[in-house]
Amino acid sequence: MKEYLTTGEFASLCGVKKDTILYYDEIGILKPDYFAENGYRYYSPNQVMIFEIIASLKAMGMSLKEIQKYRSKQNTKEFLDLLKEKRHELIEMQRHLSYTKKFVDNTIGIIETSLNINIGEIYLEQCDEEYMVITTTPSLDDMNDKSYWVKIEELTEYFNHKKLGNVFPIGEIVLKKNFEQNNFRSDYYSSKPIRKIIGPNIHRKPAGKYAILYHRGSYKTLSAAYTKMKEYIEKNNLKIKGDIYEQDQLYLFSESNPNDYLMKISIPVE
Repeated sequence: MKEYLTTGEFASLCGVKKDTILYYDEIGILKPDYFAENGYRYYSPNQVMIFEIIASLKAMGMSLKEIQKYRSKQNTKEFLDLLKEKRHELIEMQRHLSYTKKFVDNTIGIIETSLNINIGEIYLEQCDEEYMVITTTPSLDDMNDKSYWVKIEELTEYFNHKKLGNVFPIGEIVLKKNFEQNNFRSDYYSSKPIRKIIGPNIHRKPAGKYAILYHRGSYKTLSAAYTKMKEYIEKNNLKIKGDIYEQDQLYLFSESNPNDYLMKISIPVE
């Protein structure tokens, strides 16, 4: 390898365009090692390591302005503090990406299941225990789009504060006592965390036998679906053991027509 590299050769070695190296020179974060009398810029092969450090700092989320500031007065202690700060940011970014992947994986699973089930058919299924973060629904007098999203924001803030990873769709819970009186209005909004948690705002959905119905239609048709399930339970001499759970399957982000929404209703029975 030659003792010095032209700007184009150095850019090729770094895997970037020549314009990038020229710009780094212009803003002062990577100056040429040598200027020839004819004005040509030349770089030392050793400067590839400096470029790699700059590229790594950029990948950590540092702006070129921040890198320029550090390069103008760099020292070992500041560099160590900088790396520790960026390591913490990377850990948080990694956690966020992990939650995002779980959300995508879960959504794929829900959609694939939804495309391969008998919609409108009620069946019995043994279900595992689940834990849910809940928030009360707005009162009838205060029920509107704004109050709904305020409540959903409460759920989101709780998930973020506890670092639970909100990777499941929003669901609703109807209390058993209200359901048995044909009051099908939701009492709670809910969503599942990625791990078990106990404490305030946490609801435990017990393991056991459940009557399951996948219902297609807008939210306005849920009452008819609940009525259908009540009739099924009575006809088959079953008893309701606990609260009723509804979870969106195909909704706003996957279906544009509300009449094509798909919801899963689960009722514990014995």
